[in-house]
Amino acid sequence: AFVDIDRETYLSSLLSKARKRLREGGLLTMQCGSEFDRETQDLVKRILTSHFSKVEYRSVFIPSFCERWVFGIARA
Repeated sequence: AFVDIDRETYLSSLLSKARKRLREGGLLTMQCGSEFDRETQDLVKRILTSHFSKVEYRSVFIPSFCERWVFGIARA
């Protein structure tokens, strides 16, 4: 059966499970969206920092998208 959950609930559940499975010092990296999608970036940043204590972000130009995308790096 299809369950309709919102993005925040889904991402929080996913990142919580990822955090529990990482060894201490392990890294999670993820694509956080386009530089122009502030709503998604803010959501991902809020959720990442609620599950991980050390979080960094990098902006990288993606030639196939012709724009910069933000990536998150979180340490367990």
